[in-house]
Amino acid sequence: MRDTNNVLSREYLSDALLKLMEIKPYADITITDICSKAGVSRMTYYRNYNSKEEIVVDYFEMVGLKYIDQVLNLNLTSLQQFAVQAFRYYRENNQFIMLLNEASLTNLILDSFNKNFSNIATNIFEENLNLPHRRYGVYFFAGALYNIFTQWAKSGMEETDEEMASIITALMNIA
Repeated sequence: MRDTNNVLSREYLSDALLKLMEIKPYADITITDICSKAGVSRMTYYRNYNSKEEIVVDYFEMVGLKYIDQVLNLNLTSLQQFAVQAFRYYRENNQFIMLLNEASLTNLILDSFNKNFSNIATNIFEENLNLPHRRYGVYFFAGALYNIFTQWAKSGMEETDEEMASIITALMNIA
């Protein structure tokens, strides 16, 4: 029962922070603001988190895990298919990404990509990543995706997911 309560409390806290980020600069949001909006006590907050950033990381981890599950269940076999799904998922979560950008927290996206991409890449592109420099390849690709996602979002996501996937595929063939 306690685990269920903690999960619910974490959801309430993350929802509250995200709602507050829509109307107030991240730096101006206090723990009291978050607790009040979430309807939980400060004790509950500190039982689950040490900082506002931990809430964002926790939420982004949840989003990332959903994406990993989705990608692994699709049985993708090519970089093009993977990239289309990545851009589609990024577009679906654009509001959250833009909130991170406004709060100067996009480094958390890169941290998440670095952490989670190895698992995705190993499952999808294992035959192409059994190189002596595999760990560098994973970071290279994660960094490339992060930077392209960031630029695409800043430019208003004008290109379709498929067009962006083709761009990634072409760029990866150059590298």
